[in-house]
Amino acid sequence: MWKGSVLGALIGMCIVAFGIAADAARSDDDASILSVIGEANSIKLRTFEETKKARNKHLAEAFATFRDSRGGKATAETVRGFNALLCGRGLTTFDDFQRDEMTPFREVKDPATGDSVPVFGPLGSDLINPWLADMEIAEGQPMEDQPAYLCARNALREHLDFVLVGERDPNLCLDSLPGKLRENAVAMYARLNPTNRFDGGFDQPLFYATVRFAAKKLFREDYPQAKLTMAQLVVAEERGGFGIRSCLLCHEASHVGVYRRLLGQALYSEAKSRENAPEAARAAAESANYAEAARHVLAAHGDKIDERAVRRSLTASSADNIERLKPGYDDFAAVLGNLGCLSCHCTTGTPPQNKDPREHGAWVLQPSTYNKTENIQALLPQIKNDDVERSPLLLKAKGELDHEGVETVKLDAQQAARLQQALTG
Repeated sequence: MWKGSVLGALIGMCIVAFGIAADAARSDDDASILSVIGEANSIKLRTFEETKKARNKHLAEAFATFRDSRGGKATAETVRGFNALLCGRGLTTFDDFQRDEMTPFREVKDPATGDSVPVFGPLGSDLINPWLADMEIAEGQPMEDQPAYLCARNALREHLDFVLVGERDPNLCLDSLPGKLRENAVAMYARLNPTNRFDGGFDQPLFYATVRFAAKKLFREDYPQAKLTMAQLVVAEERGGFGIRSCLLCHEASHVGVYRRLLGQALYSEAKSRENAPEAARAAAESANYAEAARHVLAAHGDKIDERAVRRSLTASSADNIERLKPGYDDFAAVLGNLGCLSCHCTTGTPPQNKDPREHGAWVLQPSTYNKTENIQALLPQIKNDDVERSPLLLKAKGELDHEGVETVKLDAQQAARLQQALTG
């Protein structure tokens, strides 16, 4: 009996000692993780997107250490705990994305059927991030090869400080979605992830892409007449709209940035509406919609926005005014594509052997309009705003300036005129 008591006491002491040692080791790990989080928070690169991407890489390593110190598996508690550490230091996570993109919850009435259609924030609409919603699903392909998944992964990494990629987040569940949207999401998940890599769960980009496709189906196929406009969407929350919380995520929390983007799109579409072209009427309607959206934002946040300064910035001819160039980028890229330039000068292009633009330090565009900022930056050195006819882009395309691809691709006079017109516009 005595021996048993001593043995029990010894075992108890060992357990306590082990627990103390484990707590000490965890405390050391947490201190190390907090140090890494501090390092991530201090990263500030040239652009908002580059900063977020660098922080993501840094914090992914910290999360792996945090997860391993707690059993090696990303449990719901582990993910929430790590996100809480980041939140305490002012860093953004997928929790912020869900809060801003998926709230508030509203219902709109479908004019055709009278049904109530659920809309939860801009993510549950068909307006935000068209570069993702306009993509198609590559049927039967593994999730890691799905263009929409890759796009969502890159987008989140460039707009949030930390996103969980390639590992299931147990906090994410389709049961939280309302009715018809949940049905759509279940069907879209099966198409996006046919190999079920995450064992029935979601990493954060996959959840994002799944919900976007579910909303796309809801508003383009199921209830097309219930679709909201941008002007309706950005109405202040207290007035029944969705506000601009989600927009601020992508504009460095800048109300000026959100207003500039909406007004810039309105002014660009207004200019297009004055052209004698088939899409003039559509451009006029789009201009009116974005102008109204800009007015809503100005009315709600006028104390944070210098309207005159924004208008000046959008009309300034500075070559590095990327915000001024963004609204017209898609049309310009379409001209480049129609002329055949993107058959080589695009990451998905197939240039002739030994003529790959990347090997010669030439400009190369990303195919997704999500990469608009990077693409404009790549094109800026090729364009002379003060003398468009002498733009390197135009001279190379005409064969009047040294160009590695001139032997295989050279624009004729009519094509060159189209490119010059696009540069001028």
